[in-house]
Amino acid sequence: MADTNVRKQLEDAIARKSQQVPMSLEERGWVVSNEMEALIDAWYDLVDYYQNNNDDPSISVEVLAHYLHPTRLSRKLLLFDSNLNDAEKESIEEALAYFELSLDKIIIEVGSFLNQQD
Repeated sequence: MADTNVRKQLEDAIARKSQQVPMSLEERGWVVSNEMEALIDAWYDLVDYYQNNNDDPSISVEVLAHYLHPTRLSRKLLLFDSNLNDAEKESIEEALAYFELSLDKIIIEVGSFLNQQD
């Protein structure tokens, strides 16, 4: 049985670490920052939780917002900022891939559990 207190702690860690990343379209230093790496690591901690507790079908709306903000911002930068250098583009693409992979893995884990219940 899943320990939802652990999930809540992991989601809170994502929220805290997300707030520490100064994301904006104008200042792009956040893309290759230690804070961004810590946020990505926090997402992987949440993925690990779901891999071990796929019987917990819940995820908070707040944590989803902390997924949407960096992914939307990253896409906007890639699509509309012609001043990005190759290293920035690569870092943004990697971060975007990490976020998408994290949420995909969570959905797969929970979905497989829910499918087994049918």
